[in-house]
Amino acid sequence: MHCWSLLLLAIGCVGQEKDDPSTSEPKASASIVSEETQTDEDVEEEEPRDIPQQDTAAKPEDTGAPPEIDTGTPSDDATDTTPFDVDIEPGHRWMGRFTPSLMFGEMRWETANPDGTRCLIEGLMTDIVQHEESCSDCDFGVQFTLVGLIVLLDEGACDRSVLAWEGQTFEYGHGYTQTHTDLGSDVFDLYRSTEDGWTLLEHGYSQVESSDVVWAFGEELHTATDSDSP
Repeated sequence: MHCWSLLLLAIGCVGQEKDDPSTSEPKASASIVSEETQTDEDVEEEEPRDIPQQDTAAKPEDTGAPPEIDTGTPSDDATDTTPFDVDIEPGHRWMGRFTPSLMFGEMRWETANPDGTRCLIEGLMTDIVQHEESCSDCDFGVQFTLVGLIVLLDEGACDRSVLAWEGQTFEYGHGYTQTHTDLGSDVFDLYRSTEDGWTLLEHGYSQVESSDVVWAFGEELHTATDSDSP
């Protein structure tokens, strides 16, 4: 009987140890905390860092000289220094070419002296007005303002007073009287309007180039002092 009591007491002690939460829950809690801590560390992401970009564009070499400033204004001498070759016939002349279909015209002064010196000055027509009858002896004519004068070639043969005609207005007329035929095109008299009225230009010419429908006119001068005015 005494032995049986001891056996029941032993079984009761073992059962109490299994049912006591103080011996099992702390281990489980520690395990859970450990897993949560490990999970937080594993999923933590590294914050991106800004990487400065390098400027790969080529930088101009610093020569120590001050930068050039473009003022946008033409030079005082209105000269184009670009070298080029141009064929100029011997003599001295001025000429104009006007295309009615485009309302475009240009003027040109050129010289080729016996000593080999040459000159070439060009300008443009603007504010062009056509006239069916410019004068009593004219078939038709044009009035225009001369702009954009520039010296394209000067080998010591240019009369630069031509540049003073910038912005001035001129008027010419194609005469009725035929003077001769040149390269299959009839050449007529040329008239110019002045303060005293219309004047026949002694060395002038006027012709319509049928191939291009261009009115060509001008003066073929013997010397530079005959008449430079267009």
